[in-house]
Amino acid sequence: MKKTLASLLVLSAVVISCSDEGAGSKDLTFNLKGAKALLYSQQGISSERSKAAESNLFKIEANGDVTPVLEGTEVVSVNAISWGMIVTTRATGTDDLRTFYVKSDNTSGELPANIGRFIGENDNGDVVFVTSTVLRKSTLTLEPIQTTLTRPLVDTMSGNFAIISDRSIHQILNTVNGVRYNVMSCNGPHVMALDATHAVIDDCQPKTVIDMATGERTEGDVRALNHEGVRSENGAVVLAQGLGSDFNLFYLGEIDVHGGLTLVNEYGFQPGSPCMSCSSNSVLHKTGDYFIVRELSKVTVVKRGEPNPVFILSGYNVTSISTSENRVYYLAEDSTGHPITGVYDLVTQENKVLQDSERFTEIHAMN
Repeated sequence: MKKTLASLLVLSAVVISCSDEGAGSKDLTFNLKGAKALLYSQQGISSERSKAAESNLFKIEANGDVTPVLEGTEVVSVNAISWGMIVTTRATGTDDLRTFYVKSDNTSGELPANIGRFIGENDNGDVVFVTSTVLRKSTLTLEPIQTTLTRPLVDTMSGNFAIISDRSIHQILNTVNGVRYNVMSCNGPHVMALDATHAVIDDCQPKTVIDMATGERTEGDVRALNHEGVRSENGAVVLAQGLGSDFNLFYLGEIDVHGGLTLVNEYGFQPGSPCMSCSSNSVLHKTGDYFIVRELSKVTVVKRGEPNPVFILSGYNVTSISTSENRVYYLAEDSTGHPITGVYDLVTQENKVLQDSERFTEIHAMN
């Protein structure tokens, strides 16, 4: 394993072509203020405010109202971040894509057309794109990752750490300080952040825990990862098969920064995703002390320190969930296929249906 020379780790800053006052997005009006969650639909929906204007991006407000974020322009993709959202739009009748950052106070800026798709956000709020470009939250500047790899792309990300590759060499990169180490081009590789300086890497090597300050790797109790993992106060919690008494079921296991594994509880899950290792996190979520798993026929909640799970949203076919502030925002359908959009409060155990007529594709809780 080789550490790249320190002189190559300097990241060169490139100032975004627009200011933080919305230059470059003057023709678009975003209304993100007060958003608790975002709702995206692949089809345009007439807003209550203006029947003439359609939108496919809405927000859920604190009182449960669902209102448009952007009207009259097609939204191609959206991702919630801790300080707002990253959104890509397409003008009607064109193939021209435009990508913006939008802050929670509605100030926005346009990013270069070749920025590529959103990958993730690190612990500092910096946003990483597939083109090995980082948008720094503190300065709103773009920094290309300095590397000798040929046109590297970002494959995946967890916490501060990203896997970058030119399809020949794979590296794990600290997106905060630029330090990186070569890893095996095997089994993804997958990565799960444990804290700001430690991670678990699944690259077919027995030493799965890496200290990113030194590059030293040590053995841990987990040898393989799927994409179902969330950060926790003690490291990370994964949903993996065979950790408990029944090998056919999935269990919640907490990995500490040394790679030690402890079961969160003894309950065995039957997750509702047909391929848990094929895409990003899809069935395991966390908010506060609650772990939420979208199982095949129910949504199951495990609270830290309590042995018995709680089953919520009975009678719904839940297709998507997102969590924040001890709430579960969800998309579902009833037994006859009618769409349901709602929010479940884990503390009060209150379920509130927000929409029962419009069909949304994605839901993203704001953090």
